Amino acid sequence: MVKEPDKDFFMLPGGRIEEGETEEETLQRELKEELGVALVKGGKYAIYDLPGKAEGRMINFTVFTGELLGKIKVAKDHLVGWVDSKYESKGIKVGSITSLKLFPELRKLNLID
Repeated sequence: MVKEPDKDFFMLPGGRIEEGETEEETLQRELKEELGVALVKGGKYAIYDLPGKAEGRMINFTVFTGELLGKIKVAKDHLVGWVDSKYESKGIKVGSITSLKLFPELRKLNLID
């Protein structure tokens, strides 16, 4: 997960779709910009709608799974870390997609503790 300098929580890498981009193109661009890697053998995992705090409206989030190709090279203004399901007990804050949707769903499927 990544942490931007103006945030106090870690979030999944990603960003907004730019004009003319597909979701997959956005994902590849954001992974390259934030981590210096590409996604291979990937696909959509889930689509979630949650209120965007800064935007004041519902935001659509598409979560992908797959394998990363390349060595992670962190953008100079980001922190990167592997965050597991025990993040709360470690004092780590994560974004709403992870805390409200993704980790609870993975727990129900018995894919994480």
